Amino acid sequence: MLEDFAWSYIALSEAQIQLVSFGFIVMGGIFAALFHRGAAILARAPYFVLSSFVILGISVGQSIWLLATPAMQQGWLSGVIGLELVLSFVAGYVAVVFGQARSRDAFGHSRGGILSLVPLANLALIFAPAQDPARPDPSIALARGGLGVVVGLALIVLSRVNLAWVMPKIEAGVLAAAEDPATMDRFITLRLTQVSLSQLLSDVVDETPVPEDLGNGVTLQEVKAEGTVLTFVYAVAGPDTELDYGAEAQVRTSACSDVYFVRILTEGARIDFQYLSADDQGASVEIGRFSVTSADCAV
Repeated sequence: MLEDFAWSYIALSEAQIQLVSFGFIVMGGIFAALFHRGAAILARAPYFVLSSFVILGISVGQSIWLLATPAMQQGWLSGVIGLELVLSFVAGYVAVVFGQARSRDAFGHSRGGILSLVPLANLALIFAPAQDPARPDPSIALARGGLGVVVGLALIVLSRVNLAWVMPKIEAGVLAAAEDPATMDRFITLRLTQVSLSQLLSDVVDETPVPEDLGNGVTLQEVKAEGTVLTFVYAVAGPDTELDYGAEAQVRTSACSDVYFVRILTEGARIDFQYLSADDQGASVEIGRFSVTSADCAV
């Protein structure tokens, strides 16, 4: 059951996953606002440094998605997602605890701590002066004054660098999972419980970049979905170009080698390949068209 939930979760769009993760950060922050009781006080620079550590922690926490591919293949994806959501909750909790300490310094109470989760509003915690400037700051030297600001900025930059490093690796892992027939088959099975086959084809349209130069005078000009028919439209340079049987056979073989295409064909979809060229007057004319069905891939 947990694994089914995990697969449903990764079937969400990237924006939806990020929204859920942020929701757990907010939940953690609200939990801290309601139940955390403390007396700690943070000056501006130490608060900035510690908040930057939280940002870095969230960034590093994204590395857990590097485990998604083996987790999908070995059946422990729910553990990866559960840990990611727990880390998000903890990040929100810690951020508000630090915000409460800064709020006591700036406002004399901890209620402003929740501002640490509100973009722009959190600037009040960063820039508000202390109510008692003479209060001793027990923070280490690296977290005080101008040096603390430099350290905080360095941590934020480090978090960006980490994301720039880890995100391509996560994307590569997703692509690797897509090459695994069992993984892709399970993903499509789950996706079909959420949307119709026609919507699945629309997903292909949305995710295929066009126009795309394929070389040798061939350009993928358009991809469109109508009902259960997915059509790839190619523009071919040269009005005298003709498609031979070998080219058609090669395209069919390529389509039947794609795990995703084979599955949607099995579900009843049809993939059309249309080739257009320009005549002497510059008008677009069809020079070839053929279809691929599940029967072609069963041969």
